[in-house]
Amino acid sequence: MSKYRHWWYPNIARSLKAYPSLILKKDEIRRNSITAKYSGEPTGGGATRSTEDIALRDLPPAEAAIVDAIESALDEISRRRDGDCIIRLIDLIYFRQSHTLQGAAMALNMSERTAQRRHGDFIILTAKKLGYFR
Repeated sequence: MSKYRHWWYPNIARSLKAYPSLILKKDEIRRNSITAKYSGEPTGGGATRSTEDIALRDLPPAEAAIVDAIESALDEISRRRDGDCIIRLIDLIYFRQSHTLQGAAMALNMSERTAQRRHGDFIILTAKKLGYFR
Protein backbone atom coordinates (compact mmCIF):
# COMPACT_ATOMS: atom_id res chain seq x y z
CA MET A 1 0.00 0.00 0.00
CA SER A 2 1.36 3.41 -0.91
CA LYS A 3 1.93 6.21 1.57
CA TYR A 4 0.57 9.70 1.34
CA ARG A 5 3.04 12.49 0.76
CA HIS A 6 1.62 14.45 3.69
CA TRP A 7 0.29 12.86 6.87
CA TRP A 8 -2.69 15.22 6.92
CA TYR A 9 -4.04 14.39 3.44
CA PRO A 10 -6.55 11.74 4.63
CA ASN A 11 -7.85 14.21 7.23
CA ILE A 12 -8.48 16.82 4.54
CA ALA A 13 -10.21 14.29 2.29
CA ARG A 14 -12.48 13.12 5.13
CA SER A 15 -13.26 16.72 6.05
CA LEU A 16 -14.21 17.57 2.48
CA LYS A 17 -16.44 14.51 2.23
CA ALA A 18 -18.13 15.42 5.53
CA TYR A 19 -18.65 19.07 4.57
CA PRO A 20 -22.13 18.71 2.99
CA SER A 21 -23.48 16.85 6.03
CA LEU A 22 -21.91 19.41 8.39
CA ILE A 23 -23.57 22.23 6.46
CA LEU A 24 -26.94 20.46 6.75
CA LYS A 25 -26.36 19.95 10.46
CA LYS A 26 -25.44 23.62 10.91
CA ASP A 27 -28.54 24.74 8.98
CA GLU A 28 -30.77 22.44 11.02
CA ILE A 29 -29.47 23.92 14.26
CA ARG A 30 -30.09 27.45 13.03
CA ARG A 31 -33.50 26.62 11.54
CA ASN A 32 -35.09 25.93 14.93
CA SER A 33 -37.23 28.74 16.27
CA ILE A 34 -35.65 30.80 19.02
CA THR A 35 -38.72 32.82 19.92
CA ALA A 36 -40.13 32.36 23.38
CA LYS A 37 -43.46 30.61 23.83
CA TYR A 38 -45.63 32.96 25.83
CA SER A 39 -48.78 31.46 27.17
CA GLY A 40 -50.98 31.96 30.16
CA GLU A 41 -51.33 28.24 30.67
CA PRO A 42 -48.85 26.33 32.78
CA THR A 43 -46.65 23.71 31.21
CA GLY A 44 -46.34 20.35 32.87
CA GLY A 45 -42.64 19.82 32.23
CA GLY A 46 -41.26 22.07 34.91
CA ALA A 47 -39.02 25.06 34.38
CA THR A 48 -37.18 24.94 31.08
CA ARG A 49 -35.11 27.40 29.17
CA SER A 50 -35.78 26.09 25.69
CA THR A 51 -35.20 29.42 23.97
CA GLU A 52 -31.80 29.82 25.57
CA ASP A 53 -30.90 26.20 24.84
CA ILE A 54 -31.69 26.64 21.15
CA ALA A 55 -29.80 29.95 20.94
CA LEU A 56 -26.68 28.45 22.52
CA ARG A 57 -26.63 25.30 20.39
CA ASP A 58 -23.98 25.22 17.73
CA LEU A 59 -21.67 22.77 16.01
CA PRO A 60 -18.92 21.30 18.16
CA PRO A 61 -15.71 23.38 17.89
CA ALA A 62 -13.85 20.82 15.75
CA GLU A 63 -16.71 20.58 13.24
CA ALA A 64 -17.17 24.37 13.22
CA ALA A 65 -13.45 24.80 12.47
CA ILE A 66 -13.74 22.39 9.52
CA VAL A 67 -16.77 24.23 8.11
CA ASP A 68 -15.12 27.63 8.53
CA ALA A 69 -11.87 26.48 6.92
CA ILE A 70 -13.57 24.89 3.92
CA GLU A 71 -15.87 27.90 3.43
CA SER A 72 -12.84 30.19 3.59
CA ALA A 73 -10.94 28.03 1.08
CA LEU A 74 -13.94 27.95 -1.28
CA ASP A 75 -14.30 31.72 -1.01
CA GLU A 76 -10.62 32.29 -1.75
CA ILE A 77 -10.61 29.84 -4.67
CA SER A 78 -13.75 31.40 -6.17
CA ARG A 79 -11.86 34.69 -6.60
CA ARG A 80 -9.26 33.04 -8.83
CA ARG A 81 -9.53 33.11 -12.61
CA ASP A 82 -10.04 29.32 -12.78
CA GLY A 83 -11.94 29.19 -9.49
CA ASP A 84 -15.29 28.08 -10.85
CA CYS A 85 -13.65 25.09 -12.53
CA ILE A 86 -11.83 24.11 -9.33
CA ILE A 87 -15.03 24.35 -7.31
CA ARG A 88 -16.88 22.13 -9.81
CA LEU A 89 -13.99 19.64 -9.65
CA ILE A 90 -14.08 19.52 -5.84
CA ASP A 91 -17.88 19.30 -5.92
CA LEU A 92 -17.83 16.23 -8.16
CA ILE A 93 -15.04 14.48 -6.24
CA TYR A 94 -15.85 15.26 -2.61
CA PHE A 95 -19.24 16.91 -2.11
CA ARG A 96 -21.31 14.76 -4.48
CA GLN A 97 -18.81 11.89 -4.43
CA SER A 98 -19.93 10.91 -7.91
CA HIS A 99 -16.58 10.96 -9.74
CA THR A 100 -12.96 10.03 -9.25
CA LEU A 101 -10.32 12.60 -10.10
CA GLN A 102 -9.93 11.12 -13.57
CA GLY A 103 -13.69 10.95 -14.14
CA ALA A 104 -14.20 14.52 -12.97
CA ALA A 105 -11.43 15.67 -15.32
CA MET A 106 -13.19 14.00 -18.24
CA ALA A 107 -16.57 15.43 -17.19
CA LEU A 108 -15.11 18.94 -17.02
CA ASN A 109 -13.17 18.59 -20.32
CA MET A 110 -9.72 19.09 -18.84
CA SER A 111 -6.60 17.01 -18.87
CA GLU A 112 -5.93 14.69 -15.97
CA ARG A 113 -2.74 16.56 -15.13
CA THR A 114 -4.61 19.90 -14.97
CA ALA A 115 -7.21 18.32 -12.72
CA GLN A 116 -4.46 16.95 -10.46
CA ARG A 117 -2.83 20.36 -10.25
CA ARG A 118 -6.09 22.19 -9.46
CA HIS A 119 -7.10 19.51 -6.97
CA GLY A 120 -3.73 19.82 -5.26
CA ASP A 121 -4.05 23.61 -5.08
CA PHE A 122 -7.37 23.30 -3.29
CA ILE A 123 -6.17 20.58 -0.92
CA ILE A 124 -3.12 22.62 0.09
CA LEU A 125 -5.21 25.76 0.56
CA THR A 126 -7.66 23.85 2.76
CA ALA A 127 -4.78 22.38 4.75
CA LYS A 128 -3.42 25.88 5.30
CA LYS A 129 -6.83 27.07 6.49
CA LEU A 130 -7.03 24.13 8.91
CA GLY A 131 -3.51 24.84 10.18
CA TYR A 132 -1.87 21.64 8.88
CA PHE A 133 0.42 23.30 6.38
CA ARG A 134 2.38 26.54 6.43
